[in-house]
Order: sequence, then C-alpha cells, then structure tokens
Amino acid sequence: MKRIIIAVAVLLFSAAIFAQSGTPQTPDQRAKRETDNINALTPLGDAYQKVLDVNKQDAIKKESITNGTKRSDLTDDQKTQLKAFGQTHKANLKAAMGADLYAKYEAAEKAKRQNSGGGRQMGGE
Repeated sequence: MKRIIIAVAVLLFSAAIFAQSGTPQTPDQRAKRETDNINALTPLGDAYQKVLDVNKQDAIKKESITNGTKRSDLTDDQKTQLKAFGQTHKANLKAAMGADLYAKYEAAEKAKRQNSGGGRQMGGE
C-alpha cells in the first residue's frame, strides 16, 4: 500500500513539473489536451474523434491568429479575431458533439467554474 501511495505521489509530482515546464506545445498536443479535458467533464464516447478533429483544426486557426504571441502582447485586431474565433469554436464543438452532449458539457463547465470560485471574473465583467 505504501508503494502505491509513493508511486501516485511521484506521478503527480512529475505531472506538475511537466505542466510548469513552459515547453511550447504543438497545435496537435493542445487539441489532444483540450479534448481529454472535455472528455473528463463529459464522456464523449463515439464523438471523441470528431471533437479531437475540431480541436486540431481550431488549434491551427488559433495559432495562425496569435502567431505565437503571448496573450498580454496581442494587438487589438488579434483580440477581436480571437473573440470571433471563440464563437466559431463553440459552434464547431456543438456540431461535433451534438446538441444534447454539448448542453451537458456546457452545464458541467458552468458547474466547474462555480465550484472554483467563479472562473474568469476580471475587470468587473
């Protein structure tokens, strides 16, 4: 039992170090991570590959908008493009997941934000 606890602790520690390493990820890696995060909240089942494909295509589009620029250094035009991209991405996910599964995902995402203290409430929004 002690070995299992130690192994789990080492695994979590290793994952935390890797997450903080700041190594840039490819659009494919980001798409896989995002799809896995969605799948953890709302099991995708047969829709997993469709969602992964959408996330891959959209990660490439997002990359072309930002050109690797940090969020704090984006131009106003890039910010406007990203906002429009976000709406398109949601529509693409909904099409890939289907309306019912997407509604479950949105509800799970909302609950997650509420449980974590409200999510992104910056600047009085």
